Amino acid sequence: MGALLFASVTILILAGFYVACSFILALSGVLIFFVMIFVAKFLFFYIREVMSKDQRPPVAGPMFNELIHFSKLFDYQASLAQKNITYRIILPSQSHIYTADPINVEYILKTNFANYCKGEYHYEIMKDLFGDGIFSVDGEKWCHQRKLASYEFSTKVLRDFSTSVSKIMLQN
Repeated sequence: MGALLFASVTILILAGFYVACSFILALSGVLIFFVMIFVAKFLFFYIREVMSKDQRPPVAGPMFNELIHFSKLFDYQASLAQKNITYRIILPSQSHIYTADPINVEYILKTNFANYCKGEYHYEIMKDLFGDGIFSVDGEKWCHQRKLASYEFSTKVLRDFSTSVSKIMLQN
């Protein structure tokens, strides 16, 4: 009786290992399939962006480079800006443009500001931190927030602030 019980338990354990191994292999196969699809999509988008002949800034690399250099991200982006004053970082479905060119900054923030809205995507990300403040909204809400902030950046307020800071610095 004991031998029969031992044999049946052994068979159940071996069958469990066989089923578990098959399940793990199937799961890892599905995971590898999705990873391969993601890599293929990213490579297609990346190669298409690099090879494009239209007048867009040069590609500095994929977003993965920023993740690799995350501990020194500012230094990494400064080194990219030294090579190309305006450049793009590629994501799997879009590209982000970075610029250190004063002419481009003025064009984006002043001359053609209406064409560079943040959009619903960025609003949803930033609203938890900034609420409906100037850094997260567009349109009329942005104009209202800018008007409120402009009072704090008037010549008199800045002059008074710099005077008080200078006095404190001179006392120390």
